[in-house]
Amino acid sequence: MKVALWEKDLASLVRAKAAVFAGIRSLVGSLGAGAPAIDRAIISGNFGRFLNLPAAIGIGLLPGMPLHRFGYELRKPRGVGYSGMVSRARMRP
Repeated sequence: MKVALWEKDLASLVRAKAAVFAGIRSLVGSLGAGAPAIDRAIISGNFGRFLNLPAAIGIGLLPGMPLHRFGYELRKPRGVGYSGMVSRARMRP
């Protein structure tokens, strides 16, 4: 099987990695110093629907956490279309 990658494909991947990183950094920053470690990541919408988790972690798109710590939510939680990082201490019952 042949696979072709174009410069625009790589540019899109770099932008996606930057967006995910910025979201995670913003969330972790909003929790402040002494916040608990990320316990679980919920991937939502079409972004997560077709995502190959081991490959996404391997290229640095998602944080290097064990696969069992990732979850998937088919519908977008409250209109949010990006991955949400939560800790057990911050989760609502």
